[in-house]
Amino acid sequence: VPFVFVRYNWGRGADTVPAYSDEKIGTSINDAILAAGGMNVRAPEKADVVLTVNTNPDGRTYEANMPVNDGTLREGTAYFADIVSDYVTRGYPVSIADVAFANGADNALMAELQRRGLLYKIRAYAGWNTPTNSSGYALGEGMLVRHMNADAVDQLLTTRYLDDWAYQANVRNTIARQLTWLRGDGFYGSLGSKMDAVSVRSTRMMDRFIENNLPPMAETNSVVVTFPWNRMFEADIQPEQQGFAHDYLEGRK
Repeated sequence: VPFVFVRYNWGRGADTVPAYSDEKIGTSINDAILAAGGMNVRAPEKADVVLTVNTNPDGRTYEANMPVNDGTLREGTAYFADIVSDYVTRGYPVSIADVAFANGADNALMAELQRRGLLYKIRAYAGWNTPTNSSGYALGEGMLVRHMNADAVDQLLTTRYLDDWAYQANVRNTIARQLTWLRGDGFYGSLGSKMDAVSVRSTRMMDRFIENNLPPMAETNSVVVTFPWNRMFEADIQPEQQGFAHDYLEGRK
């Protein structure tokens, strides 16, 4: 039975009723723990996963494409990063449910985790789609990492960072604003003849994001972005080249 300790940001915390939900996030997470066969514990020392939940202190949930998600520190950002840093320093397996924004990561939090060198010291992360989808994913991911090797954990983190942080919270919104510039017929929900151009632009922006934001542990230098569902909301992001860490490990085999 996986033991789970849950810690919320200050403010409304567990009483937050997030977007796309009709109940408190604390209730949703407690139900998810039970459904996954886990058990709540009252101390992190006893936990198999420490689930930290990035809620906004005022209890609101924003959309990742809103101007407020510009990477500027907000009330509660540094405090939550301190929570994560403290648990990591104490050696606990930390998972982050990033639910301050729906449909993408909290850019201010991610920048702070990057600045503090925590991106690959936590064990699990999710900040995609609805807040309760993110919390459920972060919980399940956090429960499983004890059965995964370190490389697999890092690869899963990279997958989430590429989708939730790079694409959903940044590239998607920028490219969406550029759609009217592109030749052809198509729009956000049905790309049509603009799909190839959107793929090329998204790929270039993702590569720049990787270069500027992800450390070598990401093991990915560049990606190819495609849109199997003919819309921008979901993207298929595949590595074009493995990073130098992958090459090094392959050479040791």
